[in-house]
Amino acid sequence: MKVFHLIAVVSTNNAVNATATIALSVAVVMVLYWLASIVTKKQKSKHLSLLVTTTRKSAVALTIAISGSASIKFAPLSWQSSLDSIARIAAILAIVWIIVNVLAVLSSIIIERFDVNVPDNRDARRAVTQISLIHRVISITIIIIGVLVSLTTLPVVRTFGTTVLASAGVLGIVAGIAGQSTLGNMIAGIQIAFSGALKIGDVVVVQNQWGTIETITLTYVVVKIWDERRLVMPVSYFVNTPFENWTRDTSQILGTVLIFVDYSISIDDLRNELKSYVENHPLWDKRVVTLQVVNSTELAIQIRALVSASTSSNSWNLRCDVREHLISYLRNTSPGSLPKVHIDLSSTDYDLNQSEG
Repeated sequence: MKVFHLIAVVSTNNAVNATATIALSVAVVMVLYWLASIVTKKQKSKHLSLLVTTTRKSAVALTIAISGSASIKFAPLSWQSSLDSIARIAAILAIVWIIVNVLAVLSSIIIERFDVNVPDNRDARRAVTQISLIHRVISITIIIIGVLVSLTTLPVVRTFGTTVLASAGVLGIVAGIAGQSTLGNMIAGIQIAFSGALKIGDVVVVQNQWGTIETITLTYVVVKIWDERRLVMPVSYFVNTPFENWTRDTSQILGTVLIFVDYSISIDDLRNELKSYVENHPLWDKRVVTLQVVNSTELAIQIRALVSASTSSNSWNLRCDVREHLISYLRNTSPGSLPKVHIDLSSTDYDLNQSEG
């Protein structure tokens, strides 16, 4: 009985020592991060503060893994081998976590250097798109490598992995994975990013929906539709299906306003009124303003007002304003020029006279 009691006391002491070692290590790291956060706030360093905040949890996880590995000596001999493997895997994954967090901070720092809010932001949007996708590719690659390396710490997995990699069958495995839709979307995402066909902030028309590219990942694209809805599309859609990109080369765009009017309208007066209104409009980019008759029917003629704007959103608002102004102008100055149905009463009177006779 004394022997069993002694073993229990020793086991309890070992557990307490291991727990104390891990707790002390975590406490030291938390204090260091607390001091670092105070320093970054005093220096008002946005990027260092973001780095401290982002890596805190992953640093604690790495500390637990390392201190836990150092505390394995307190564990029973039969457990030490398994615990050592778990500690190594946890340490590797924690290091991967830290690297991915640091890459995210570096990516955000680089992206902030590009101003996408200026009118001519094509190059900036292209750079932001490429940096975002490069960051995702590197992060995914590091995660995959980290998982594989952590698994190879297990003797069984190491032996199996060595056998597979040494065989020619690994090429077939890679080819089979490449054929999957997920990897196909990833390849399409890289292709889109570096071809310039699609960029974050581009104005597109997809499935008859007008919107702005909000997010581009390796597998999907998020389109922010004009009514605040989000349309999520696989990246492969933009490689295999035609779509309209209104801002691929420039954000400048021409807008059209179509109105039906009566044949009695004075085209010259309406054209002068359009020019006078648009030339004083803040959304006009001073490039194009013209009015043309583009169609005619037996009842009315169709006129087209063509105006230019620096962006698609400005073009939409300018078109609405021009349409509203032209309708108000016609209604107030010449109501008879609005579309109306013509009835030839002379033939009707003749038919009535014939019937009365």
